[in-house]
Amino acid sequence: MTLNKLRELPAELCDRLELPDQILPGVGTVTVSGSRRALVEGHRGILAYTQEQVVVSFGRQRLTLGGSGLRIEAMNQTELLITGKIRTAEWG
Repeated sequence: MTLNKLRELPAELCDRLELPDQILPGVGTVTVSGSRRALVEGHRGILAYTQEQVVVSFGRQRLTLGGSGLRIEAMNQTELLITGKIRTAEWG
């Protein structure tokens, strides 16, 4: 089995067993409410933070939220609440 296939194995198992993606390491969820609040779950830390952009780590993935007046309202080990005018959300 190749290294790439091994990396994709957990996601494939979740698909076949119809399990939620949230149980996979490095996979998180983002809930945006009315472009004013974003609840980020399953994060692994903040990589960058300004009033215009917040970059959040999910291990091998990252989430970039863009907008204006962005502010981290609350944070713990796995959850993050961001407020402000959220205009973009990009996974990469």
